[in-house]
Amino acid sequence: MSIVKYAKNILILLIIFVLAACGGPGEEVYVSGSGEPAGTVLNGQVADGYLVGARVFLDRNGNRILDSGEPWAETGQAGRYSLDVASGEGELYPVVAEIIAGRTIDEDQPGQHVGDSYQLEAPAGRWKFISPLTTLIKTEMDKNPAISETEAEKNVRSRIGLAGDISLFEDYVGRSEFGYAHRAARIIAGLMGVLQAEIELNAGSLDDGKRKAATALMISDQIMENCGRIAMALDEADSPAAIEEILTGLLAGIDTFRLNAVLLQRYIERMQEDHTVWDMAAPKAVRQLPPAGGSASIDSVVTLTLDEDIAQETLQDSSFQVFGPAGPVAGSLSYDPVSRQLEFVPDALLTAFSTYQVDISGIADLHGNPYEASQDWEFSTIFDQLPPELPEF
Repeated sequence: MSIVKYAKNILILLIIFVLAACGGPGEEVYVSGSGEPAGTVLNGQVADGYLVGARVFLDRNGNRILDSGEPWAETGQAGRYSLDVASGEGELYPVVAEIIAGRTIDEDQPGQHVGDSYQLEAPAGRWKFISPLTTLIKTEMDKNPAISETEAEKNVRSRIGLAGDISLFEDYVGRSEFGYAHRAARIIAGLMGVLQAEIELNAGSLDDGKRKAATALMISDQIMENCGRIAMALDEADSPAAIEEILTGLLAGIDTFRLNAVLLQRYIERMQEDHTVWDMAAPKAVRQLPPAGGSASIDSVVTLTLDEDIAQETLQDSSFQVFGPAGPVAGSLSYDPVSRQLEFVPDALLTAFSTYQVDISGIADLHGNPYEASQDWEFSTIFDQLPPELPEF
């Protein structure tokens, strides 16, 4: 009897062990008798369309680089992956997917490898479906630590023009009600690949963790700034050829040359600051008088109106210069923070029928973003002064 009883106990223990080892997707697996979870499996998918051959890893230190000891896997059919991680890590750390040029295949275009490498990710705890849309949510949260995941998702959804309460964390592939989300993701993925390639071309290797993280935020800013144009193009994004045409148009409006090492370093510095507002946009000219390429009277006052306030400590006499046929024009400069207007009053009349160049340098907004020289402008003068009236005799 003791042998039978012993055998029954062994059988019961085996059954308990098997049941414990068969936890479902993303569920914790317990070792019988220990009372502590041994580990868990994160099962998910990666998509623009489903992406096969992408490298997925648990980013424990948040540097967006696969480091030694971090669990990783490669996506298979339908972009599926499984990661063996320690218990609770799925809720603590984000999952990052590396889309690799010449290796990863987008099932929207079977048999064709993606042309540019880029990265996708999702906030911690959101490993089940990773896409360009979840990536924007994650980077919005990185840029603005005070906002919630719900607020970040709402912001992305509204900027892209996705109506209703569609969750951007749901699988949109092959679902008609998510057609807009799928088309938006395809356009955004295309932008991510090209922009990352341009940044690497301009700034060099992105193997360093800080540069990698800064690049992700830089790409996010460029895409968020163009969300309105993306939303307008969604109805046309019904084929790979149409998407390529849309991408060409979008990229024509992005100054990729400024996505360089200098800007990348500014992003790295900003990430290390304790900021309450994320603003990496340069001050922009709202109004230039005389207008760029226009003509003006020889008694003109030169003004520039900006879209945001500037840090007045960055404003020097040399910040606003007007050059004419005889060189720099002497004058006085003032700034009105209410109207955000810089005003340059020449000491003497300008020379008629001449070209003048306005150069702005050194000024920056309240967040340290410098005014860009690409917004400098030229105008020409005319002679429109009436002669003094003749005295009456």
